Amino acid sequence: MADSLKEYINKLSKNCNSIHSIQDINNMYNYEDKIGGGNSLEWDLLSCGQDGSKSGYNELERYYYTHIPDNLKAKYKYDILKNLCECCKELDHSVRTHNKFKECVDKKLAKIKLLFKLGNR
Repeated sequence: MADSLKEYINKLSKNCNSIHSIQDINNMYNYEDKIGGGNSLEWDLLSCGQDGSKSGYNELERYYYTHIPDNLKAKYKYDILKNLCECCKELDHSVRTHNKFKECVDKKLAKIKLLFKLGNR
């Protein structure tokens, strides 16, 4: 019971409005793969807390650099980080597949993409 209450309080304390880096998001979670490259049972899941300090691999950072266009990152970095944080909060780790995470981020980034498109006419 104490662990579940602690987890609940930890979730409530996560505030995505104060995010300035991927590391800030990583720090909201207490998770690190014991073996570099990930746990084979979790290969399909995206970890928001794996900061790479033990395994050398940061899944959220990899997602950011792989799936977010550079032109958006340059202009809307903090809004994008906030969106990543919100998707981490909204999708429990046990169901946060790479595909579901991408769907969540894409929905949130739709407004940013539209603003970018309108601002670059």
